[in-house]
Amino acid sequence: MEKISELMDGELPRGEYKGQIARLGNDPQLSQRWDTYHLIRDVLRQEIGVGPGFTRRVYASLEGEPVVIA
Repeated sequence: MEKISELMDGELPRGEYKGQIARLGNDPQLSQRWDTYHLIRDVLRQEIGVGPGFTRRVYASLEGEPVVIA
């Protein structure tokens, strides 16, 4: 769970992103927790409007995109 928290906070080392995103896609409970944490954060920041499942839909759309290494 610590790595997912680092991913969410933008603190995960660059080389670990792909593995953690794969974990989110393969673990429904972890994915639900990810969505819930984002929803809580959005409500606290008063940035609500995208709804639950938004992050999952973004990751699903990004899965088919090529990886760019700068």
